[in-house]
Amino acid sequence: MSHGLQAAKQWLPWLDFLAMSLLFLFSSRTHQIFLPTDHTPHFVSFTASLGVISNPIGALLAGILMEMFGRKTTVKLTSLPYIIGWVLISLSDNIVKLYAGRFISGVAVGT
Repeated sequence: MSHGLQAAKQWLPWLDFLAMSLLFLFSSRTHQIFLPTDHTPHFVSFTASLGVISNPIGALLAGILMEMFGRKTTVKLTSLPYIIGWVLISLSDNIVKLYAGRFISGVAVGT
């Protein structure tokens, strides 16, 4: 495999993140505020740390999936929940979808 192709593959996750962020920023739904009006530092901290809390689950699943499917296939499979998590985050119109997206993307990052 050429060096240029390897370098391009390393940038793909960053481009995915950038694309999802740009879709959210330029969507017509960014003006809608769905967070509770009385959000406390506890609420904001829990929302931010939900992705990190779910990382160990992804790490455990990664070992099991690698034994079943192999490393290359597992890496390919883990991109799906990562994309699903960010789509849920960007399209969330209530707090449950936001939590689900943070949790799913956290599991995907752990793998």
